[in-house]
Amino acid sequence: GPDDEGFYFGDNFAFGHRRLSILDLSQDGHQPMHYNDRYTITYNGEVYNYIELKDELKKLGYSFNSNTDTEVILAAYDKWGESCVNKFNGMWSFALFDRKENNIFCSRDRFGIKPFYYTEVDNKFIFGSEIKQLLEFHDRNLVNKDILIDFIVTRFEDYNNDTFFQGIKKLEQSHNLIYDLNNHSFSIKRYYDITINDEVKKLSLDDSISEYREKFNQAINYRLRSDVKVGTCLSGGLDSSSIASIAAQE
Repeated sequence: GPDDEGFYFGDNFAFGHRRLSILDLSQDGHQPMHYNDRYTITYNGEVYNYIELKDELKKLGYSFNSNTDTEVILAAYDKWGESCVNKFNGMWSFALFDRKENNIFCSRDRFGIKPFYYTEVDNKFIFGSEIKQLLEFHDRNLVNKDILIDFIVTRFEDYNNDTFFQGIKKLEQSHNLIYDLNNHSFSIKRYYDITINDEVKKLSLDDSISEYREKFNQAINYRLRSDVKVGTCLSGGLDSSSIASIAAQE
């Protein structure tokens, strides 16, 4: 983003961040952000239900110095550990350093809206929100022929953690990556899988419409939480027209 930048240099690792300010435009939202002298985070995204989570954490004794969702993520991780992501409603990609555990907890949202790419080269583990950030560390940039052929022949892509570039992977949606700074190894774990709720089949048409309307309006209201102006991309289809008309009413 164009609004701010920051760096954090740890023991044999570093974070860099460019900020696009959406919530709490002050310097209180500066990243990498620190919390309780134990955690440091670099984060891209929005946790839409941060207000509700913040209220819940306040009741549990937590205090906050900013009006950002970033600080809520830090407090949520302190309280619930890796399972904190199950409480988030939003889109995110972040890396969170835990001084006590000496590890870096990374996570990507359920449907992979926010990107997270990584590579291993010359005994380095490098991650970023764009592939071009990682290409700088490779002597040669070579195409991943398997992915290229699959895309050309079948149009399949994004079905595993490979990219169109050799040696560059992506953290898949619904997954966490935990990097151990003690032995410089990492593990990847799935935290979410979509399930079918058979109870929905028992709803009448009117009840289905009512429940859908409630969820739809709630989702839009969540996404209108912003300290800057909100815009919409209107294609003229039923989905974007509905979103734009409800947002205008709100």
